Amino acid sequence: MKIKRLPVVTFYISIIVTLHWLFMCISCI
Repeated sequence: MKIKRLPVVTFYISIIVTLHWLFMCISCI
């Protein structure tokens, strides 16, 4: 189960990082 969920966790982390980067860009503007 943990091995199957690993890609999902990586996917969520990538989304969080992308959203954080977008918010940083919006703040800079």
